[in-house]
Amino acid sequence: STAAIELWIDKFIVSQTLANSPDFLLLAKKLPTESRGLAFLNGHYLPALAQSLLTEKAADAGAETAEAFAKAGLLALDFGAENGGQSAVPVLAAAQPIGRKAASETTILWKTPLAAQAVTQPFLVESPRAGEAAILIQDGKNQLYRLAPNGEIRWRRQMDARLNSAVQGFDYLGNQSLCYLFSTASKIYLLDDEGRDVEGFPLELKSPATNGVTLVKFSKSSDYAFFIGCSNGNLYGFDRHGRPLPGWNPQAGVGEVGFPLLHFQHENKDFLVALSRAGQLHVFGRDGDRRFEAVQFEGQFAAPPQADAGKQSPRIVCANTAGRAFVCNLAGEVFGLGLSKNALGGFVFAPLAGDGRKDYASISGRDFSIAGYEGSAFKTLVSKQLPAKADAIFEIRTGQPGCQIGALSEARREVWLLDGKGRILPNFPLAGTTAFTVGDVFGTGQGRVLLVGNGASVYAYSIR
Repeated sequence: STAAIELWIDKFIVSQTLANSPDFLLLAKKLPTESRGLAFLNGHYLPALAQSLLTEKAADAGAETAEAFAKAGLLALDFGAENGGQSAVPVLAAAQPIGRKAASETTILWKTPLAAQAVTQPFLVESPRAGEAAILIQDGKNQLYRLAPNGEIRWRRQMDARLNSAVQGFDYLGNQSLCYLFSTASKIYLLDDEGRDVEGFPLELKSPATNGVTLVKFSKSSDYAFFIGCSNGNLYGFDRHGRPLPGWNPQAGVGEVGFPLLHFQHENKDFLVALSRAGQLHVFGRDGDRRFEAVQFEGQFAAPPQADAGKQSPRIVCANTAGRAFVCNLAGEVFGLGLSKNALGGFVFAPLAGDGRKDYASISGRDFSIAGYEGSAFKTLVSKQLPAKADAIFEIRTGQPGCQIGALSEARREVWLLDGKGRILPNFPLAGTTAFTVGDVFGTGQGRVLLVGNGASVYAYSIR
């Protein structure tokens, strides 16, 4: 089928061929240089192959044999051997204990075609119920897709315009079913898990949005609110039912805000952070009162404000395109740090070095660097060149202490995943044309899946 051929081509692109398998290459050294026929397989997959290739009756009859061979590891069968005029089929085996991770651990799980090019990254919304996570993505025809963990399209919906926010999921109805909040320039949407509008939505904005909507969960389990900035210079806040919030109806005089609002909590207090396009930092409490007077920064900004809400020294960090970071504490006191002498194309403030403090990762063309503290000294910890110009970098959470960095090269149509020391992980780059996300798609807690748009398709890769 066309789909099967496309999948073979995809696997060739990401070097998932036998010629690139270290386990196979070791076994191949024992094989003859010429043969009339050769079969190579991983016995671990025999039960699944039997179910796929044989009739149900034949598969059931051979199930016990398939399970036995599954424990044999890697197998190679040479159909060209002769022994005294008689044909023979020598079998070579390389032990590969069940559960041992192979040297190459990246594989394409599935790909799902879209009607047009992907224009957003895939957004993974994890579910309270295992195996029911949702993947949402929009294409160039403004169609929004909801995919199942196996890549099946559950529904698609025509939207009025391109999304300007992430798709954020939460249990709006309180019945462990997902609902999806997102925005366009003119509306705030809330859809149920069937793609239908929740009653009272979408909300029509009185002024075009200049940033994407931010979903905030306050202290109580069902205490949700959401916030958005508009071109009239106002910020607006709504409760979970779409009703205007006191103190946010509106929050006037902030100016146009190009990035989503940032929310964090410290010592049981809420902080809502907005960075205007004019470089003013505004920090509010939950009730809309200012935590301190607005702070003016210099320059243009390539990334949203980010924060470290640690107990010792909470701070808000904003990095401008000239390569300077501004660090603001919760009293509104600011100092500056030099990150680069070149124009920054992206910035991430995340725990990378592993000492509990957050580090400063930035990209300028191909130049990638990580700066941070060693003791009390601020210094460059990593400085290297990527294989190509990176158009964006972003934080990837691992579920463990510390984070990784994702990077996208639009010209190369490639994505990379870097560890906390700036090293590109094995089996990267992978094919992709959007930013990506990594998570436990199947809800098993046993493996990570990378989701990325690649042209007019969504790809799911199983990664280490």
